[in-house]
Amino acid sequence: MRAYAMSDLLTPDRVQTMLGLCNKVWPGGKVQRLCRDYLTLWDRNKELETEIDDLSFDGLLRVAERLLRFYPEDSIVSSSHPNADIGARFTDSLRRWTDECRKAVR
Repeated sequence: MRAYAMSDLLTPDRVQTMLGLCNKVWPGGKVQRLCRDYLTLWDRNKELETEIDDLSFDGLLRVAERLLRFYPEDSIVSSSHPNADIGARFTDSLRRWTDECRKAVR
């Protein structure tokens, strides 16, 4: 099994994508604040050339798992929802990303 570095999983591009999808599906939520905080932390760590803080990684993983539990795919992706396509992509990305994170912490 490949060992994942946190930087493989939590690149700014990936977090920014999740943030963009969150903003379209659930504007103004806690996930957006967490993602923005993470991106700020990434910039600081990049300047210092240090590793990403484990607590931030665990926090993002917990939020991802909580979202999957409280927002099952069928509640996001009803055909009448104006953001149905975005919701489906968000849920799929979140599920894959969460699985990768779980593998990384094993």
